Amino acid sequence: MCRCIEEHGGDIVHFAGDAIIVMWPLGRAPMTPDSSEAAAAGAAAAAPPSLQAAAARQAARCALSLMEVMGCYDYSLFYKGYWLTVKAIGAIR
Repeated sequence: MCRCIEEHGGDIVHFAGDAIIVMWPLGRAPMTPDSSEAAAAGAAAAAPPSLQAAAARQAARCALSLMEVMGCYDYSLFYKGYWLTVKAIGAIR
């Protein structure tokens, strides 16, 4: 997964349980361990819409590639008046 994310230009920010938090740079150098997530978020908000759209396309391409390689599943449950939906990539164990 990490290789696929890096090949699509993503920066892995954090591993959170079985999830990975990833950011796509907006016309700047990739994040380093010294980078501030708050500064990156501020830069993203100030970036031109064309750079934001390009980063969103890269993120979507990455997600599609991961789904092709690892498979995906979709599980929905109606509970206490709410639909809970899980969409995930990878095998269910």
